[in-house]
Amino acid sequence: MLQRLRGAFAEYAGYVRRFSPSARLFLAAATLAGINAGVAGVLLNLYIRSLGSDITLGQVLWAGPAGALLAGVACGPLVDRFGPKRSMLAGTAVAGVGAVLLLAVPTLPGLRLGLALISMGSIAVYIAAPPLLVLHSTPFERKHLFAVTAAAYVVSTAVGSVIGGFLPDAITALFGPLPLAEVYRRSLFSGALLSALGIPLLMLVREAPPAPVVLPETGAAGSPATPASPLRVLKALPVLLREHRRDVVVIGQFLLADAFIRVGGNLFVPFFNVYFVEQLGASTAWFGALRSLDRTIVVVATLLVAPLAVRYGAVSTITFTQLLSVPCLLAFGFAPGLALASAAFLARGALMEMTVPVRDSFLMEVVPERVRATANAAMTMVGQAIALVTIPIGARLLDAGRYPLACAVAAALYVVSAMLYWLFFRAKPQAAPQRLQEWAPVPQT
Repeated sequence: MLQRLRGAFAEYAGYVRRFSPSARLFLAAATLAGINAGVAGVLLNLYIRSLGSDITLGQVLWAGPAGALLAGVACGPLVDRFGPKRSMLAGTAVAGVGAVLLLAVPTLPGLRLGLALISMGSIAVYIAAPPLLVLHSTPFERKHLFAVTAAAYVVSTAVGSVIGGFLPDAITALFGPLPLAEVYRRSLFSGALLSALGIPLLMLVREAPPAPVVLPETGAAGSPATPASPLRVLKALPVLLREHRRDVVVIGQFLLADAFIRVGGNLFVPFFNVYFVEQLGASTAWFGALRSLDRTIVVVATLLVAPLAVRYGAVSTITFTQLLSVPCLLAFGFAPGLALASAAFLARGALMEMTVPVRDSFLMEVVPERVRATANAAMTMVGQAIALVTIPIGARLLDAGRYPLACAVAAALYVVSAMLYWLFFRAKPQAAPQRLQEWAPVPQT
């Protein structure tokens, strides 16, 4: 058994060694961003609630998906036009401006605008990341690259969760007694500073010149077509949809299956920290440690899921793990105490999140290269549109003490999503286990 484990680790390490230098730089930058995300995941909602009873989570959190939705309208074509590296740098700058505004102007308009800018920048980074990874990998190690990228982000969020849990006490010890809102503000600012260190790493990533985006009507007969601007790409969207009906159908299937997960998740996931701290009586240090343990378990599961997807196929792996998460979600929502809720929280998180990189990789393989970023943008835009409506509903359920009901509804929606995913994609050629002999060597970029 031990020898088999060693062999599996050695095989995994072989894939990792094939990662290109640009992919490694991106991994480092994503790790730093993950630390900030971990701090925010523990403290952001608590910071908003500490500002006063006249500012509720439902009034503020909708601005996040609203900003992401606005950005997503243009991000896909813009990433395809200007390339993932420049898009990620621009998105990081916008998110940084939003973080400063969120922490410097603690009023309802300031919080909304700051959160909207953070989401706009983050969505640009999120949409550009898969095309960047595909650009710097081949099918030989791609699933492992996506898995390690997700794992690096998860590990860093675990570290950030621990830091976020203890930062309030550290800030109090360093600066003396402060209002609770000020303690949370300084803690969140500390996490944002760490994220900014990843910008120089992104600047070092190499990027091939993006292929020119050509619209069907731009080229005259007998003359070469000219590259189109992002605005013209948006105006020609109906034409592009007509000419790529099959691509639209596949993307639509992904959107429908993903929509049920989004609706269910938005009812309870954004409020983990509030539920544990305010309703189950956990301290911020407890939740930070729990969140860190959750991230640790998720990273192990994420690393293990790539070989499973290679052996059994991406669709089977995604469907099975998602269905297994449903009993854990119900146990979490209806747990009578902190201990059982914590255990169910850990199991549910691992089962649902371990296949995220497999989903991303599968989407990038199924859709053609010319629409990869646009497909990712469409997935993100629909998800943010759903969040715009469902997060305020989740906040109301939380305030009304109906958090278990939110979990029950989400569990039913997860089952529907898993069934749709299986029906839509089980027959796709990319759903079958990969054959190693068909994989090409990685380019050294």
